[in-house]
Amino acid sequence: MAESPVFALALDGPHYRDLVRGDEGADVLALNGALSRLGYAADPEEDAFDGDTAASLAAFYADRGYRAPRGPDVVAAPVAVIPSTATPSSAPPSTATPVPAVASPGARGGRLPFADVVDLDRSDFTVGTAPTLYSVVPSEGAVMTWTVPIDRVVARVDAATVDSLAAGSAVTVVQPASGARVAGALESIGPFAPAVDDAPPGYDVTVLVAEGDRAALAAGSSVSLTFGERGAERIGVPATALRQDGATTFVLVQQDGGPRRVDVDVRAVADGWALLAGEPALAVGDTVVIG
Repeated sequence: MAESPVFALALDGPHYRDLVRGDEGADVLALNGALSRLGYAADPEEDAFDGDTAASLAAFYADRGYRAPRGPDVVAAPVAVIPSTATPSSAPPSTATPVPAVASPGARGGRLPFADVVDLDRSDFTVGTAPTLYSVVPSEGAVMTWTVPIDRVVARVDAATVDSLAAGSAVTVVQPASGARVAGALESIGPFAPAVDDAPPGYDVTVLVAEGDRAALAAGSSVSLTFGERGAERIGVPATALRQDGATTFVLVQQDGGPRRVDVDVRAVADGWALLAGEPALAVGDTVVIG
């Protein structure tokens, strides 16, 4: 921006100020950690902006085609020069002549402007949109967008269910719209939350999705959770295929002799799909009548 680079870094700590050599704090520790993870010489356990930090920043910028900002000017200590005399025994005491202090530019990498780094909190992101070099960007609104995999699912469970749950237990996450079925683990159980608007009362639980399965889930989608070991595969049908006969729910299966009624027990409905419980007289690939 304005001929200065902007880097996206995953910082495990705060990011709120310009940093110069000699600074200390949690933000410097986070910077050193990020540089170390990228393969530079910065000490990931050091919370001071030292020579290794400066050298790492200089290399980080150079590897990406930029020159790192210089640190503060280095000012040499003033000195005094005493002139010599031809006849020291007869000459009056000489007076030292002060020489002005000389400032030289600081080393590259000795300063990191706050505006040069965007903290993304994580490294597993994909850039969605970004402006081209030398393009004009708006004064307000998004300049760049990025996406991250879905690593957590939040759901609310009732009091009867929460008593049987424990952090670390296995969870199966099913996305009815796509049929995706991924593994997870119960990360935490929140305090009791009262009913608000359409949300029922209960306990909010957070499920950590297995790293290798995260790409299968879509952001903002509805899912169903099964706590404990993975259960049997279940059938799903479009929600518009569900029909009602009194208290009985059924679907019509298209076949050669005409539609056949199949009673079903709906376990969950999300994103236009109904997940069926039990063992309905349906098979994957059957054609159901919708509408």
